[in-house]
Amino acid sequence: MPLIKLYCETGFAGAKHEDEEYIDDEFWNALNAEEKEKYLEEIGTDFMWNSGIECGAYLADNNEG
Repeated sequence: MPLIKLYCETGFAGAKHEDEEYIDDEFWNALNAEEKEKYLEEIGTDFMWNSGIECGAYLADNNEG
């Protein structure tokens, strides 16, 4: 059974989040290389959001320095 390790680092000391996820052999073996990469990206993104890490971008107005 494949084991996927998940991690998020924020750059602050002690602010590393880790988890593990086992996935079914049949499911994993049925995916092609592109689908596996997409799956890893999706669960990584989900883990990031579930770890309370927020990121984004916005256009600052002229009063913000």
